[in-house]
Amino acid sequence: MKKEMTCLTFFDIKDASCFFNRINHCVAPVMLRMPNGEAKDLRFNFLAQNFLTWMDPSGSIPKLKLQCNSPQDVEQLVQFMLEARS
Repeated sequence: MKKEMTCLTFFDIKDASCFFNRINHCVAPVMLRMPNGEAKDLRFNFLAQNFLTWMDPSGSIPKLKLQCNSPQDVEQLVQFMLEARS
């Protein structure tokens, strides 16, 4: 049985620390597609996390595309998006 993959695109992440804390608590890999086509698990990948916040002087992340395999993780990340906008 093939696992479902959900692609999520986040825009204007202001609280990167809170966002990465949520990512680090995901139960399955949360994949970040690299410019060279390679995919990296963003969970506890502090090098990638620091790079994403380093690109913007304010420490926010303007746009980020992720892939998730766990419905539980998708639910948590969607909840983060909703909380961040309220």
